[in-house]
Amino acid sequence: LNWSDYELSFQFKVLASCLGVIVRAVNLSNLVMLQIVPTGIRPHIRVNGAWMVWEAADAQLEFRHPLDTNEWHECLLKCDKDALRIRVTQASSVLCDKAWKIPRGTLQFPLVDGGVYGQSVYEGPKTIPFAINLEYGTVGFRNDGAEEAIVRDMLIQRIDI
Repeated sequence: LNWSDYELSFQFKVLASCLGVIVRAVNLSNLVMLQIVPTGIRPHIRVNGAWMVWEAADAQLEFRHPLDTNEWHECLLKCDKDALRIRVTQASSVLCDKAWKIPRGTLQFPLVDGGVYGQSVYEGPKTIPFAINLEYGTVGFRNDGAEEAIVRDMLIQRIDI
């Protein structure tokens, strides 16, 4: 759970829709997932149960050509703190060899202070900042709804600094 630097490699075949690869799960409500679709990789971040999703084109993670759903592919993910290196190959052809950085920052949650008769007893800001830290966490896979894929030959190795 507390690994921050590791390499994850596996072979996969997308049968329907996509494959979700979870690379930074602090828990089920706070994680980073890379959704491998036929045209590229769609990064997802989940913070306190809410999703933020980027399309492959917006994240600049499009494949050079679409996945062949009849073939096995290889994926190598190098996770180094908030930097991800993503390499997807099909046979000897490199479909994607790119980097993506997990966004940093804070989310603002509304402050409920329990004032008396509608009057606030708190004089500060009306929101509380919640820092986003997804630089560590466990790995896994997701197939949800129409998503269907097969994974084999998975290897995870800690990167020692």
